[in-house]
Amino acid sequence: MNIFKKTSYLFISLLGFQTISEARWTLNDVTYLMPLPAQLNEVNVLTPFSKGNRGTILPFNIVKNFEALDKHEALEESYRKLKVVAIRLDPCFKMSGICKSQIRIVFQPLNIRWGKTISQDTAVHAFYNLSDNEFREFLRKLEKIKVELPASAYSLQVHPTITKEGYNGKFASSFFPLILSYIGEKNLVRVTAMQLSVGADKWIFLGFDIENGLVKEISIPRVKSDSQSFRVATVNGRNFFRGQITPVPVDSKDLFGELIVDPKAILNPEVLKNAAVATRRIENPDLHSPDTIDCVTCHLTAPAGGVVFETSPELLMNPEVERWTFSDSLENLTMRKRDVRVLRSLGYFDSEPITNNRVINESQAVVDYLNFKF
Repeated sequence: MNIFKKTSYLFISLLGFQTISEARWTLNDVTYLMPLPAQLNEVNVLTPFSKGNRGTILPFNIVKNFEALDKHEALEESYRKLKVVAIRLDPCFKMSGICKSQIRIVFQPLNIRWGKTISQDTAVHAFYNLSDNEFREFLRKLEKIKVELPASAYSLQVHPTITKEGYNGKFASSFFPLILSYIGEKNLVRVTAMQLSVGADKWIFLGFDIENGLVKEISIPRVKSDSQSFRVATVNGRNFFRGQITPVPVDSKDLFGELIVDPKAILNPEVLKNAAVATRRIENPDLHSPDTIDCVTCHLTAPAGGVVFETSPELLMNPEVERWTFSDSLENLTMRKRDVRVLRSLGYFDSEPITNNRVINESQAVVDYLNFKF
């Protein structure tokens, strides 16, 4: 049994969600992975240019600080193609150790190719702060929408109701305007990005905090740098080869070591066990937050876990590994679990939906809190 589960959210009394305690929330009520639209200009498909009560949701004067998203093309071109692919709700996102009620938005550039919508392997993540009262108000309004049209599926997946009804359906036509009424440049407080480098074998992570219109680079935990990259050489994505993290985290704990460097490392039981422990610890939101883990290591948990647990599935039952597991009952429906080129946490790789265990566990923590009976 996991001794850490439910320690974070159940005791956040300052938010006071008694007014919605009777609602039953599922993973798909707090984390929304959008279906890829058949047409990029479909109604209700949100873009950086979408405007709500608080202004444009992702102004270019903020995004231009990244200089590039996909280094195969100009930033202006990538920005023009950005669409919202995921929305997350969080009553306690840690920023410098302080809980912030937030709506978070994931953007990816989308293209139509041979009649099919596909994503580029880059993303922008935008963070919008709400006051505690605003977040309660938002949840009350959302509750009315979701009670009428519940997301009946419990495993985190492409949102069942939006998938069934489409972007012009009843749920989407109520949900997206509600989101826009609470986000915009006036309460945009952080923007992060995963850049794709030329060659498609290197990814760069960086971000900015925004305060009073001023942009400040984020210092990434464990590396004390404002950017961090990962490069890997691989033919088919099955194993890591010459993986390189720059800068390397200074902590000795929760690292993947030789696993990401040498494909022969999967023959070493000790390397596999250490990587399995690191995976489960990093995935556990009661152990790590964005304040405690570096970007690359966090994004590596899904591909590293895919390699480790497919190579040695018995490690799933190893007491040293199981000790740190947030929950062994949550299902991950992502099909591409072993591909070291997929660093996506929530969104799409080409046209395949990706949800990593860290996102699922964080979503479950929010669900547990919202369903908690005071």
